[in-house]
Amino acid sequence: MALEADAIRFVLLDCLSGTASVLALWRDALENDPLGFQASQQPGNPSFASGKIGLLQCTMILHLNRLELLLQKERQVGSGAPGAIQDISTALSEGKTAVKKLLSRYEIGRVAVVLDLSQEVEDEASAALCFGNAVSLGIDLQGARDLSFQISRRVPSRRVGGVEINRLSRWATGVKQLIQMQMGPGATNLQAPKVLNQQSVFNIMHDVNTTTRDVALTVDERQLLLDEVVEEAEGLVQI
Repeated sequence: MALEADAIRFVLLDCLSGTASVLALWRDALENDPLGFQASQQPGNPSFASGKIGLLQCTMILHLNRLELLLQKERQVGSGAPGAIQDISTALSEGKTAVKKLLSRYEIGRVAVVLDLSQEVEDEASAALCFGNAVSLGIDLQGARDLSFQISRRVPSRRVGGVEINRLSRWATGVKQLIQMQMGPGATNLQAPKVLNQQSVFNIMHDVNTTTRDVALTVDERQLLLDEVVEEAEGLVQI
């Protein structure tokens, strides 16, 4: 199955204690300055930094005690949406390298890797066929649309005691739309979005995350858990 990643997200939870700015976190993780930066205007609102990791577009989002590193393929000139990441293993490796630098400097309670995968198909019937091949439900899916199936499995970590790895996967069919936003007269007059194209897709989401442990994780344990979560996520892509 020719699945590609629309996005790969590294998420750090129960972390940072509100002491670090997103600009400082970006510099610690990427060892350069972001191309774009937006600090939170009010307490409780997210802050953003953006730039590149290798050939990928990267957005760092800091909101309260949650930090997210979002990887996407860089937008092509004239395109309203990013492309898909074909080399998922390399993207995971590059994201992991950046996140490991943060794990060595900051206390983190939980880590997660989320893969948003998709396969473009000819029509809804083709999407339903992909869904049926991936999820054996034993029912007739002819003419079916808007299909969704989710399963979660929790297992003990193989590397860190007292922590469990939760693997949440969701299979679904749907339609991907490419839209164009346009401004009308006046700086704040946003017109209704224009749909440029739509494509039937089969989607898979894999969310591999760790549970919280009462005793704080050491630096080495945080690194080991990240390695394990990334390996689990990469293994799910191969299924």
